[in-house]
Amino acid sequence: MRAIVATGRGGNEVLELQRRAVPSPGPGELLVRVAAAAVNPRDWMIRSGRYPLQFLLPKSGLVLGSDLAGEVVALGGGCTRFNVGDRVHAMQPGRRFGAFADYAVVPEGVAAAIPEGLSDAEAAAMTLVGLTAWQGLVEQAKLERGQEVLVIGASGGVGHMAVQVAVGLGARVTGVSSADSAGLVRELGAAEVIDRKAERFQDTGRRWDVIFDAFGAAGFGASRVALADGGVYVSTWPTPKVIAASLATRLAPRARQCRLVAVRSDGEDLAALDDLVARGSVRPRVARTFPLEEVAAAFDASRSFSTRGKLVLEIAR
Repeated sequence: MRAIVATGRGGNEVLELQRRAVPSPGPGELLVRVAAAAVNPRDWMIRSGRYPLQFLLPKSGLVLGSDLAGEVVALGGGCTRFNVGDRVHAMQPGRRFGAFADYAVVPEGVAAAIPEGLSDAEAAAMTLVGLTAWQGLVEQAKLERGQEVLVIGASGGVGHMAVQVAVGLGARVTGVSSADSAGLVRELGAAEVIDRKAERFQDTGRRWDVIFDAFGAAGFGASRVALADGGVYVSTWPTPKVIAASLATRLAPRARQCRLVAVRSDGEDLAALDDLVARGSVRPRVARTFPLEEVAAAFDASRSFSTRGKLVLEIAR
C-alpha cells in the first residue's frame, strides 16, 4: 500500500511516499480501506518537530494523519459493532496515526458509522474538529440551550464546527472572523458576525456565556471582560497561561472559568455529532481536496491558516 511517511523532522522535504505492507487488525480493531483523510495543523507540526507531544513520537518512519473515512475490509477478534463493507470514520487515538495511507487499522471503539448522504471527504473532515467542538462546548463549557456563545475563528476547521454544534444544541451564536468570511459564518447559523479586523469583541460591551476560542488566540485574560458572570472561556491551545488559569478557576467555581479542551478519540461522541448531521444541524465544510501525492501542497495550505473549512486528502483509487 501507499503511505505518506515522515522520514525525519523538517520541512516538506522529509515527506516521502513509500510502499508498505497492509497492516492486520488485532483484537478489537478494524482494518479500513481509507478513502479520505483530513489534514490538521498537528500533522505538519509533527513533521517539523513543533508538536507539543513530539517526545512521544518516533523521530522517523511515522505514517502521518489521524482523521480518516473509508470502508471496513477486515475485522479483528471480538469486533461486534461493524461488519465488513460498512462505511466508518474515526480519529486515531493517542499516539496512533497512519491515516495518510491506503489502509489503516483503527480501534473499533473510536469509530462511528458515516451518516447517510455524507461524502467520504466530509466524513473525514469532521472527526478531530467536530470532536474538539463537541467536547469543548458540551463537556468543558456545559453548554445549555438559550445561552449566548462567541466563537473566535468561526470560519476555520474547528470554528466552523463549533458554530454549528452550538446552534444545533440551541445556543445563539456570534462569530468572529474576517469580513470576507462573514457570509459563510452566517450560513453556518451564526446570528451575528464581528469583523476581527474592524472591531475587538472585548470592546463591544457585550457579554457571552461561553467564549470558544478555536485558535487559542485571544487568551483568557483578554477575554474575561466579555464573559458573563459564571461564563466559561474554552481554548484549544495548551499555553502555560491557559493551563494555569484552568487550574486556578476550578478552585473558584463561581468565578468566570477557563477551560482547555484536549480532544480525545471517542466513538460515542462522534456518533452524537453524526446525529446532529442526520438532523441537518451540522455539515462539515471541505475547503479543498488534494490527492495523496500532493500532501506537501496540503500542508502549505494548512499553514496559511486562511482556509474556510477543512483540507482533505482523497486517497481511494
